[in-house]
Amino acid sequence: MNQELYVYVVATVLGGILSLLLCIYAFVNIKNSPGGKYYILATFMASFFTFSYAQELLSSNLEQIMFWVKMEYLALPFIPVFIFLMCLDFVGKRPNRLVIAFLYGLPLLTITMQLTNDFHHLYYTSTSLRSDTAYPVAQLEGGPWFLVHSIFLYGLVAASIIVLLMEFKTISSKFRIQLVLLMIGVLVPIIASVFYIMGLSPNGIDIGPVSMCVSFIFHGIALLSFKMFDIAPIARDRVFESITEGVLVLNMKDVLIDYNPSMQQVLPALNPSCIGKPIKDVFRGQPDVLNVITKEIESDYQSTQNSQTFYHEVKFQPVLNKKHVQIGKIITFMNVTNRVLLEAKLKEMASIDGLTNIYNRSFFIQESEEYVNRGSSVSILMFDIDHFKRVNDTYGHANGDKVLCHVVDVVKRTIDEKTIFGRFGGEEFLICIPEASLEGALITANKIRFNIESSYIKVNNQPIFVTSSFGIATSSYLKESYSLQELIQQADQALYLAKANGRNCVVPYTPLLNNVH
Repeated sequence: MNQELYVYVVATVLGGILSLLLCIYAFVNIKNSPGGKYYILATFMASFFTFSYAQELLSSNLEQIMFWVKMEYLALPFIPVFIFLMCLDFVGKRPNRLVIAFLYGLPLLTITMQLTNDFHHLYYTSTSLRSDTAYPVAQLEGGPWFLVHSIFLYGLVAASIIVLLMEFKTISSKFRIQLVLLMIGVLVPIIASVFYIMGLSPNGIDIGPVSMCVSFIFHGIALLSFKMFDIAPIARDRVFESITEGVLVLNMKDVLIDYNPSMQQVLPALNPSCIGKPIKDVFRGQPDVLNVITKEIESDYQSTQNSQTFYHEVKFQPVLNKKHVQIGKIITFMNVTNRVLLEAKLKEMASIDGLTNIYNRSFFIQESEEYVNRGSSVSILMFDIDHFKRVNDTYGHANGDKVLCHVVDVVKRTIDEKTIFGRFGGEEFLICIPEASLEGALITANKIRFNIESSYIKVNNQPIFVTSSFGIATSSYLKESYSLQELIQQADQALYLAKANGRNCVVPYTPLLNNVH
């Protein structure tokens, strides 16, 4: 075999093998992804065409050559169609039925014209062997329909490039490399075909099929290295960059495909180098973020930026292709800080006494009942300010309110964080001490009573001293199943006795007090 011909045949076969391997890989991995099915069809047709052309190069006479030319045309007219549809699908566009009918109808007509050329010579006006080559090469003179086919082929290539260029202007830079690789892959065999048509190819050999080897290398790089069809980011890119919610896009292997600027504000660790990395590597040092993302359950995430706390509602949404097969997921971090703060404010307004800023009666009962319902032992302290009516009558109600707030401040400085403190009404207050014995409750009550008695508040430079009386009830006198209301009633009875005993004292409840009221 002529050495030059041998090189062409080997290059053509390699191109066919590579396109077939890419076809198989695409069928296994991306057949349901945007553009994937058309890529599979294009590479399959290209491999069929390329292998047929290799047989044409190996043919020894015109009859064999024309047979393989007919075989080539079973695939060739459809290759630009599938490439064009691949580009459209990749950027999220869909042609109407009339365009689809035209795209498939004209190649079928071309195949018919080529196969029946011997009867009308509209595709090739003449066919012969060249006499100036060292091996058999067909010399084919194109007819009217050959011109139609050529215009259709190059028109679709131009349309494919235009579709990609239109997207090139609107997408972010991190996706442009994919479009560049696609465009190069489309252009390489077309440029080679132009050389052939203009008679610039060596020995009249059509180097278009040979160039497909180079073409599919570019497609392969885009497919394997940049995950060209994993998820179609281009179709969403226009709105993606501008939405206020933070958005992460992952593929089915939890590899980070994309994120928007708002997401980077929520998670500053994100940067362009994170694209293409598994999410577990991106947030390796942030287990709280990983926990929220990997459990895939709608939840809340709290972040801090410039010493300010933000609250985010995390939602998950699958990315589906046209066949409703999941190809990825979108994770949205919605800023709900204003809502959370408003809810906290409303909760505070519903639970906090407006004057003293401690729990109101209903919320005190709600919080304390949680301990009672768990079966924990608790002690209840009920106290009021002695002769408070006298304070109001002497100094006025406004100053009486100041005295109430002063007493509350004294108590808050005396009790610990676990102790529940609330206003029962008027000048009466309740304290719930979890896991406290009677002895411990007595110590706490006397400490509070002493601190109140020892402190004062100045009104018009005049000190006002007040005292307080305490009643204590513990769950030790009740059955295993008891209610908070029972404890409050017992503490109230003990408080009644404390007042009867002269006030400014602490009285614990005993069953004997049931006869006092």
